[in-house]
Amino acid sequence: MLAPTAATPPPCTSAPPGTGEHTVGFEVPATAQMAHLVRGWATALLTAWHLPADDTCSVLAELAANAAEHGGPTMTIRLRHHGDALDVDVTDTGTLPDRVCRRALPGAVADGPAEVLREVPVGALRGRGLHMVAALAEHLRLERQPDGTTRALAVLRLPATLPARP
Repeated sequence: MLAPTAATPPPCTSAPPGTGEHTVGFEVPATAQMAHLVRGWATALLTAWHLPADDTCSVLAELAANAAEHGGPTMTIRLRHHGDALDVDVTDTGTLPDRVCRRALPGAVADGPAEVLREVPVGALRGRGLHMVAALAEHLRLERQPDGTTRALAVLRLPATLPARP
């Protein structure tokens, strides 16, 4: 896993030439500042890959912020472009109870019985992040790993026609 500095994004690791696939993965401290920085890194990476960044960066920022708030000392970020899909994968080192990890939104896949996330009161200032991620992603998977980490995987569909490369 790559370990980027706060000032520079991680280098891109591409699949073999001609496959049209790109992947990158790195482990960073699970802090609110780092969650903010990964959004900027993702924007630079997706621009270099000639892919739209807005929805992907919003999803990544939310999943990274959740890992920073609820996880342990580090989080692992992975972005993978394959075909017309882009995977945003964030794994934290936290220890949330299984009942929290098993909550999923309608249309999402959960590790175990799916339940609808709790309804957020109208006046609440927080608590809508996974709802937003589910709205932007085609698939959202939340799962507890055997080692106690929590993994959030959001799969976004890319537009059928991407902007022309410069």
